[in-house]
Amino acid sequence: MTFGSERNGVKLNSYWLGIEFVRSNAHASDVFAEKADALNEKRLQSSDLCSLIEAHLLPDLHRCVGDAETVAEKMGVSRSALYRRPKEEGKTFAAINDDLRKRLAIDYSCSHKVSTTETAYLTGFAEASSFVRAFK
Repeated sequence: MTFGSERNGVKLNSYWLGIEFVRSNAHASDVFAEKADALNEKRLQSSDLCSLIEAHLLPDLHRCVGDAETVAEKMGVSRSALYRRPKEEGKTFAAINDDLRKRLAIDYSCSHKVSTTETAYLTGFAEASSFVRAFK
């Protein structure tokens, strides 16, 4: 384990690569969802502004509701404050949103467990063709 790293990951023995897993395991999905929710809750407690914004973007990213007004409301700040505060750190709300979507798209694509269409949906694109253009 590497604590404090930018990404979470699990290193598996190559034996498991040959095993076919059932994709529709509701129990496993619930377990993973609980873990993801716990990680996101930890992000919500973070003092890092980018992590806090990402934590508010992530749950609804697939529904394309990651606009600044919605995030500002969730964070309890004005929309102008949501634009101003990241600029103090040399970032923008749009760049934080785009970077999150890009990192997720790379992770989904590298895992080869999710199709391009599913990756497009999970990263907030209405159509796979839009996702492919943006990802290039």
